[in-house]
Amino acid sequence: MGDVVLTDSLYGTAIGGITGCAIAVLSDDFADNADYIWRGAALGALAGIAFGFYETRTSMLSNTDGEFKINFPQIRPVIADKFGSNYGIAMDIVQIDF
Repeated sequence: MGDVVLTDSLYGTAIGGITGCAIAVLSDDFADNADYIWRGAALGALAGIAFGFYETRTSMLSNTDGEFKINFPQIRPVIADKFGSNYGIAMDIVQIDF
């Protein structure tokens, strides 16, 4: 789990830094807008961490290969779900892999 979050945060940092650098280079005055690079890297790192946690979300109870595990469930925001609500939070309770 930790390695996925770390990898995603590093990718996010790199992508954000490259994007910030491109925006700073395309602006009229690079010297005044050089802070776009570290701002892009910081926002990319935060987005990468958030995506890493989303990617490794677990349920409270899981059964993998006949072994039951109790995990801390991840609470995640729901923007639109199959029940028609436009917002809310969700949490996986049980996960069974066959």
